[in-house]
Amino acid sequence: MLTIGLMWHDFPSANLGVGALTHAHFRLLDGVIDRLGTDVEYLVIGNAGCNDVNFNEITKHPARYIKLSIKSIIKDPASYFSMKTAISECDLVIDLSAGDSFTDIYGFKRFLQQCFTKYMAIVTKTPLVLCPQTIGPFNKWYGRVISDFIIQKSKSIFLRDYLSYEYLDRRSKGINAVLAADLAFLLPYDRALFDFNTSYINIGVNVSGLLFNGGYNNNNQFSMRMNYSIFIRQLIRRLLALDNVRVHLVSHVISEIYEVDDDYRVCRLLSEEFPECVLAPCFNTPSEAKSYISNLVFFTGARMHSTIAAFSSGVPVVPVSYSRKFVGLFGSLGYSFVVDGKETSNDDAIDFIVSTFMNRQQITDAILHGNMIAQERLGHYREHLHDIMKEMSNG
Repeated sequence: MLTIGLMWHDFPSANLGVGALTHAHFRLLDGVIDRLGTDVEYLVIGNAGCNDVNFNEITKHPARYIKLSIKSIIKDPASYFSMKTAISECDLVIDLSAGDSFTDIYGFKRFLQQCFTKYMAIVTKTPLVLCPQTIGPFNKWYGRVISDFIIQKSKSIFLRDYLSYEYLDRRSKGINAVLAADLAFLLPYDRALFDFNTSYINIGVNVSGLLFNGGYNNNNQFSMRMNYSIFIRQLIRRLLALDNVRVHLVSHVISEIYEVDDDYRVCRLLSEEFPECVLAPCFNTPSEAKSYISNLVFFTGARMHSTIAAFSSGVPVVPVSYSRKFVGLFGSLGYSFVVDGKETSNDDAIDFIVSTFMNRQQITDAILHGNMIAQERLGHYREHLHDIMKEMSNG
């Protein structure tokens, strides 16, 4: 029996991107376990309102869930020792960092939470694997110092973008980091779940509630050059003016609790302003969202996993970036049709998106090639985990 700790995996999650990574990773891990023919128990740590039973939907193996709250640990120090004991009983810890949270750009609290679980694995001498993710940027001195320590102590590091790879190469000489791909490329979907009116050219626009509201501080937290809320309205008008186009407003973070982060509230507001648009439903799972997106003719969005859902299902897509993770991830797959919202004006971004839409057939080969690269690199990651677990199960 192997006990595998899975850090920062949540299912369900208000952020469908985190849910997509979690679902896809369990799918990969279960395949490895089946090949080994061994028993496994998962210890899952995250920060959503999950329950043990929720994981029954995505894995056949038992999974125990612990919600991590720094505030709760401060109030009840005994919970720290309980979590430390649970992690020490794991044979292996695989840390996802929710895909992109091993960075300090989202604030000190999230950075502290992310480092806490990694540190617990290190102090309990449990082998730590950083599975495919973005690492950095670290703009604060403490971010660089603490992350350097964690990286040096990790058993294996897998990255989903070449910019993270280059960062580690500069900061941590001799570290054996491997370029992989985003796990959500493995997320299953079913086009038949939705029936679109194909007499229209159906275009999807994912609207980020976080960017629309100016970030968590409501003050252009990510230093965007574009004015995002104005950009979205201008883009919708421009797309609606095209011949025979139907615009779908698609949410990928759906949160009743955190209004600043919620896409659906903003999409609903915009659907009232632009009644010609279709308001996509509140999706229950990331696979449901991907199934919807897979039916579109063209897609653009600022939630990265909404654009991965499009790309990995063969839909021509223009991601709108607020962080280097976009350019790094898609650039690693040889795909350059990305708008950098930190550098690009509203007008230039809209012109690029519309031009790409008009010439969308020309990028299908790039998408096909990128998907082949992603699957090959995730295959390497799968084999690495197989070798580690085989060694542990034999030992």
